[in-house]
Amino acid sequence: MRGSTDARAQRTRKRLVNAFQELAAEGGADVTVKEIVTRAGVNRTSFYAHFPDLDALAVAATSDLFDVVAVADAARRPGDPAQASLDSLRAVIEYLAERATVYERLLGSGATPFFTAVEDAFTERNRHTLRGVRDLPPEVDVDVTARYVAAGVMGVIAQWLRDGRPVSAEALAVRLRDVLPPYLIAR
Repeated sequence: MRGSTDARAQRTRKRLVNAFQELAAEGGADVTVKEIVTRAGVNRTSFYAHFPDLDALAVAATSDLFDVVAVADAARRPGDPAQASLDSLRAVIEYLAERATVYERLLGSGATPFFTAVEDAFTERNRHTLRGVRDLPPEVDVDVTARYVAAGVMGVIAQWLRDGRPVSAEALAVRLRDVLPPYLIAR
């Protein structure tokens, strides 16, 4: 079922992702498969047909966020690129902050399978963005830059969560935007 294009399978997967996101937003630090399937109205077999474990579901939920942000970012590009980048960063930070109890555990020290998977999803999103940059300097390696930005942003956000969010999501988004390469700002 993983990656299925069947409409029913896609609806079930979406219900599982939504249930995870709702439970995470409610502040449960240890969201369980049982809670998720109960909330989604499906059985454990359906859960495991779509996801090998809870970390994989969390990655899917977060990866969906990057897709939503990318669509919103593309819609804002004709305006102020710096503001569009700031808005995208803020959306990611606020999403994770609103579910901090779950994501603090999942992001851990940065060496968890979840952290790696989210970083991979963010890297892929960055690759896609970089490939669309018309004036990308020829010396820029798309793969290296995509990974560098993803690892840096996720590392800073993870530390921010572990430190108890010492600055606002807005302030952190501004700081992260300000260190992005100019050619990557909402192109």
